[in-house]
Amino acid sequence: MPLYLSGMLRFGMFGAAGYVAPRHMRAIKETGNDLVSVFDPSENLGVLDQYFPSATCFSEFSSYSYFHEKENPLDYVVICSPNNCHYEQIGWALRQHAHVICEK
Repeated sequence: MPLYLSGMLRFGMFGAAGYVAPRHMRAIKETGNDLVSVFDPSENLGVLDQYFPSATCFSEFSSYSYFHEKENPLDYVVICSPNNCHYEQIGWALRQHAHVICEK
């Protein structure tokens, strides 16, 4: 069954404190999907509560990675982080068998 027909999709996000991330959050919400987790070393994540107050936030990548590798698989990972982080984050997401949306 195609992903878009199988119900609510589970999203993760890298870089939620920037300018573009809220647009993705809104799109995820408006399409009836769930933003499960966010990784961002910044503590400026107030906009996240407007869209997904139950999303789990991580400021350390090792904790984010462990959370998903053990019990919480993702369908999609949205990457809104600085350009120099993209390669590693895309690689991690693909190793998790997630689809990747990279903002640029």
